[in-house]
Amino acid sequence: LPDETEGVIRATEHGLGFTYRGIIDNSSTMQEPLDWLPELGNLVKRGHAMGVTSAPDDTTNPPVMQEWFQQSIAGSVMMNIAPGWGHMHMMVPDNVCRVLHFLKTGKDSLKD
Repeated sequence: LPDETEGVIRATEHGLGFTYRGIIDNSSTMQEPLDWLPELGNLVKRGHAMGVTSAPDDTTNPPVMQEWFQQSIAGSVMMNIAPGWGHMHMMVPDNVCRVLHFLKTGKDSLKD
């Protein structure tokens, strides 16, 4: 298995054995530089749309984290989602339709 997969498995096994929640909060926290992340900008250069969603009430992946990802991927678009669903903001059908529209057309329907 790839090293990344092995790391997720080790973190999950640890969480299941040693925390009351069954998982570790932020179990996938990166401790090494994400050298590959800027390379995702190459997809945008080739004409693919890439968006990062964020909601102001998402306490699992707060906006500052999502802004960092968006800034690290040249050409990506920040798609701010209205508060109300927090981390579950992609469970709202209208938000799913908005993101799918963006991926298909490269245009955010709220900004068109």
